[in-house]
Amino acid sequence: YQVRVGSLCSGDTVWSDSLAFRTACGPVSAPYYQNFGPLHADCWIMRDNMRRWMDNGHTYLWLAEDGEYAISPEITNPITSLRVRIIASGYTWGTRNFYVGVCDANGSNLTVVDTITPPDNSMQEFTVYLNNYIGNGHHIAIGGGSGYCSLDKVFIEEITSCMPVHHVNVRQLTD
Repeated sequence: YQVRVGSLCSGDTVWSDSLAFRTACGPVSAPYYQNFGPLHADCWIMRDNMRRWMDNGHTYLWLAEDGEYAISPEITNPITSLRVRIIASGYTWGTRNFYVGVCDANGSNLTVVDTITPPDNSMQEFTVYLNNYIGNGHHIAIGGGSGYCSLDKVFIEEITSCMPVHHVNVRQLTD
């Protein structure tokens, strides 16, 4: 948040400089969205040189090495009722992949649920279902496997019985 304080004296207002602050990070529940913008990823824990990267005014989470990972805030929903949708891209130099897993608050007891290999230089959506996870973790972990990847958005959602719609084509509409 940004705040300014003003004093009202004889009809004139004198404002203080702007003061920035944020509220404490607490547990979140699905649906939960993260775009990794400058003010939006503060509740994620970044480990081992994990960083945000800006390109053409857009911020991404940059995965460059094995061992780098980000940990979500605590998720209050049962983890096995969730799916994680990620929009990500790889880069042409080297093999590239990243994992999605579940862990505890400090990143230990990590269970990798799936490994994703995104395409070169093209953002694509991937979905990881956590319904087969076995463990006590309450945090989503996303980490670098090998090569270079960037993550644009992360959605943590309840698993539904409805299948997502993909590749819609429309032909010859009539009255």
